This record gives sequence, structure tokens and C-alpha cells, in this order.
Amino acid sequence: MADKLEDIRPELVKCCSEALILELLDDLRRQKILSKLEVESITQASTLRAEKCRQLINTVIGKGNYSCNVLLQKIREKDPALSENLGLTV
Repeated sequence: MADKLEDIRPELVKCCSEALILELLDDLRRQKILSKLEVESITQASTLRAEKCRQLINTVIGKGNYSCNVLLQKIREKDPALSENLGLTV
């Protein structure tokens, strides 16, 4: 799954909205994939949407395939149009 996330990374960074990033951060925090400190680090690291998305992807990839799979699943749930554009549909 980390490979899939790496593959879609450029397009995800380009197309992911600020609102979606915040929703994904909330979901990953709720599922204990990200700590409170990690979420704060991502949200405060930059004012640029793309940089927040990059940092989210990097953090999740560092946590392994399970975490990557959860992120991809959440993208499918939260934004079906983006998911289809990224080739994530099942």
C-alpha cells in the first residue's frame, strides 16, 4: 500500500483540498494512526495546502502498509470523485 500511496502522491498533493486534509487528519487521529502531536505538526507546519498534504503522506508512509491502507480507504470514503481520478476505486 505504501507503493500505491507513493504512486498517487503527485496527483493527490495537487488535487487534495484543505477540507479533505483536515477530515483525513481527524479520522487518522480517531483511529490512533496519528498522535495529537503529529496532527498538530502537520496542521501548523505550513500555511500551504500542498505542503500539509505532503507531510501527511510522508507521515503515513512512515507508519507502514496498514496506515497507508487506512488513508487510501478514507480518501475513497470522503471524496469519491478524487478517488476515481486517482484510480483508487475498487
